[in-house]
Amino acid sequence: MSDKQVADYEKLIRHLDIQPSEFMMIGNSLKSDVLPVLEMGGYGVHVPFHTIWEHERIDHQVEHENFIQVEHANELLSVLIKP
Repeated sequence: MSDKQVADYEKLIRHLDIQPSEFMMIGNSLKSDVLPVLEMGGYGVHVPFHTIWEHERIDHQVEHENFIQVEHANELLSVLIKP
Protein backbone atom coordinates (compact mmCIF):
# COMPACT_ATOMS: atom_id res chain seq x y z
CA MET A 1 0.00 0.00 0.00
CA SER A 2 1.70 3.17 -1.14
CA ASP A 3 -0.53 5.75 0.56
CA LYS A 4 -1.37 4.72 4.08
CA GLN A 5 -4.36 6.85 5.04
CA VAL A 6 -7.43 5.82 7.04
CA ALA A 7 -9.50 5.50 3.84
CA ASP A 8 -6.91 3.13 2.35
CA TYR A 9 -7.00 0.85 5.39
CA GLU A 10 -10.81 0.97 5.40
CA LYS A 11 -10.82 -0.11 1.75
CA LEU A 12 -8.50 -2.97 2.64
CA ILE A 13 -10.64 -4.26 5.51
CA ARG A 14 -13.75 -4.07 3.32
CA HIS A 15 -11.89 -6.14 0.72
CA LEU A 16 -10.91 -8.63 3.44
CA ASP A 17 -14.51 -8.61 4.72
CA ILE A 18 -13.44 -8.05 8.33
CA GLN A 19 -14.20 -5.52 11.03
CA PRO A 20 -11.60 -2.90 12.03
CA SER A 21 -11.34 -4.60 15.43
CA GLU A 22 -10.12 -7.75 13.64
CA PHE A 23 -7.25 -5.93 11.90
CA MET A 24 -3.73 -5.41 13.21
CA MET A 25 -0.98 -3.47 11.48
CA ILE A 26 2.62 -4.03 12.52
CA GLY A 27 5.08 -1.45 11.30
CA ASN A 28 7.97 0.88 11.98
CA SER A 29 6.12 4.13 11.26
CA LEU A 30 3.77 5.55 13.84
CA LYS A 31 2.42 8.08 11.34
CA SER A 32 1.53 5.81 8.42
CA ASP A 33 1.49 2.28 9.86
CA VAL A 34 -0.07 2.77 13.29
CA LEU A 35 -2.08 5.99 13.68
CA PRO A 36 -4.49 5.49 10.73
CA VAL A 37 -5.27 1.95 11.90
CA LEU A 38 -5.93 3.11 15.46
CA GLU A 39 -8.18 5.87 14.12
CA MET A 40 -10.37 3.37 12.28
CA GLY A 41 -10.61 1.07 15.33
CA GLY A 42 -7.93 -1.51 14.57
CA TYR A 43 -4.79 -2.51 16.45
CA GLY A 44 -1.42 -0.88 15.80
CA VAL A 45 1.91 -2.37 16.79
CA HIS A 46 4.99 -0.18 16.50
CA VAL A 47 8.41 -1.74 16.07
CA PRO A 48 10.83 1.22 16.08
CA PHE A 49 13.72 1.34 13.63
CA HIS A 50 16.92 3.28 14.24
CA THR A 51 16.23 5.63 11.32
CA ILE A 52 12.99 7.29 10.26
CA TRP A 53 12.03 9.53 7.36
CA GLU A 54 11.48 13.12 8.46
CA HIS A 55 7.94 13.13 7.04
CA GLU A 56 7.11 10.10 9.22
CA ARG A 57 7.93 11.84 12.51
CA ILE A 58 5.16 12.78 14.92
CA ASP A 59 5.37 15.25 17.79
CA HIS A 60 3.24 13.51 20.42
CA GLN A 61 3.05 10.33 22.45
CA VAL A 62 0.62 7.71 21.22
CA GLU A 63 -1.88 6.75 23.90
CA HIS A 64 -4.60 4.38 22.74
CA GLU A 65 -6.04 1.17 24.15
CA ASN A 66 -5.25 -0.66 20.87
CA PHE A 67 -1.64 0.58 20.67
CA ILE A 68 1.27 -1.72 21.41
CA GLN A 69 4.96 -0.95 21.15
CA VAL A 70 7.73 -3.51 21.16
CA GLU A 71 11.41 -2.80 20.91
CA HIS A 72 12.30 -5.78 18.71
CA ALA A 73 10.42 -7.92 16.21
CA ASN A 74 11.17 -11.04 18.26
CA GLU A 75 8.72 -9.73 20.89
CA LEU A 76 5.80 -9.89 18.46
CA LEU A 77 4.89 -13.50 19.15
CA SER A 78 4.22 -12.79 22.82
CA VAL A 79 2.00 -9.86 21.76
CA LEU A 80 0.04 -11.92 19.25
CA ILE A 81 -0.50 -14.95 21.46
CA LYS A 82 -2.14 -13.93 24.71
CA PRO A 83 -3.12 -16.64 27.22
